[in-house]
Amino acid sequence: MTLLQLCFRFYNSAANVLTPGLRSTQYDYLDLVREVVPGNSWLDIGCGHQVVPNWMRNAADTSRQLVQSARWAGGVDISHDALVQHQHFRNRVVSDGYHLPFADNSFDIITANMVIEHVGQPADFLKEVRRVLRSDGRLAFHTTNYWNYLMLVASAMPGALRKRLTSLLEGRAESDIFPTFYRLNTPAAIRDAASRNGYELETIKILNSSAVTVRLGPLVLLELLAIRLLSANWAENFRSNIIVVLRKTDEKLA
Repeated sequence: MTLLQLCFRFYNSAANVLTPGLRSTQYDYLDLVREVVPGNSWLDIGCGHQVVPNWMRNAADTSRQLVQSARWAGGVDISHDALVQHQHFRNRVVSDGYHLPFADNSFDIITANMVIEHVGQPADFLKEVRRVLRSDGRLAFHTTNYWNYLMLVASAMPGALRKRLTSLLEGRAESDIFPTFYRLNTPAAIRDAASRNGYELETIKILNSSAVTVRLGPLVLLELLAIRLLSANWAENFRSNIIVVLRKTDEKLA
């Protein structure tokens, strides 16, 4: 058994005792996508090289089923290399979220999984997404919560140090880690930006996700204790992740 396997075994045992029922918010986001995508035209912004994370059980089958359930499905990403590796979206284009190469009123649902924290100009992003959404279309996204202690620490770090630490904790290549801004990453910021840019806030959930310090062995106990504390009702606004659904309104924008 490898050291990494031992770390995960220790984490699973400790989590079952300290935070029973805890799971990655990627599962909560997947539940949402399964609800809103079927039968609709779907664009995934920042789609990377996968629909759902590869570590999920039956990830390939899940991705295939989601894509097949949509009336039309495609993705955009700023990384050509990531799009080349994508095995499930047949429709792929290199683009950022500010200049989407689609006509007005093109999509029923637009999704963004762990992308919003990288958006430096939220108003421009929301206006462009709104442009390509059909009437009553929805933007659904999963992102980090700036008010969580881990995000506060990460945002204070120099970029190079944050990249190295993220790579260590998540086992990701540094080339796959992008700058973060956290400008649309609090409940208040989301509500304000939605109302200013022609959206109605349909759903917002602030959730605890699985621990990120698993690879640090017994030190993960400190994070699990923090997660347990943040499970209290009074601490909801400080949990690690946010899942949001915004609905396009008919309001005329200036």
